Amino acid sequence: MWTLANISGENTLLYRDQILEQGILNMIVKELGRTPKKIVYYRIAAWLISNLVRGEPFPSYSKVNY
Repeated sequence: MWTLANISGENTLLYRDQILEQGILNMIVKELGRTPKKIVYYRIAAWLISNLVRGEPFPSYSKVNY
């Protein structure tokens, strides 16, 4: 997850869009609901999610809708 957060935070939106195309956001949300994790895990997940939903132009709603 750390790697995806780094990649999606790049200045180019190409990486963000490619990650979203793979359905990573849905996987992360499901994983967060399964078992309790350490706080560091949630911080990295929040960082990744914030990178995936930002940028100009914003990603399409269908890609970030869970």
